[in-house]
Amino acid sequence: ERLETKLKEAEASVEASVAELEKAKTDSQAAIERLEKEKADELDKEKVLGTELEEAKATLEMTAKSLSESESTCKVQAEKIEGLEGQVAGLTKDLAAKSDELTTCQGELVESKAAHEKTSSK
Repeated sequence: ERLETKLKEAEASVEASVAELEKAKTDSQAAIERLEKEKADELDKEKVLGTELEEAKATLEMTAKSLSESESTCKVQAEKIEGLEGQVAGLTKDLAAKSDELTTCQGELVESKAAHEKTSSK
């Protein structure tokens, strides 16, 4: 009878240990599944970030190209402006010379008119 009791106690202990092991196995499996899902989520995030990074790089490259083209255009425009400034300076100088010439002609005209009036009045 004592042996039977001890045997039953041992069986109960074994059953309890088996139950604990089954629970631990279930908990472990759940933890593994959770970690695998987290890993998959992280990989998805990494893919998205990689795609966003590639898009940002492409945008940056296009912006750099656009800036380079704008810089070239600005240089050409600056050269044109310098050329036009030179032309304006030349025209201003020509205009001043023509203005001086006109003033001289006007003076000569006044003198000629005065001389003509003197001659006509005699």
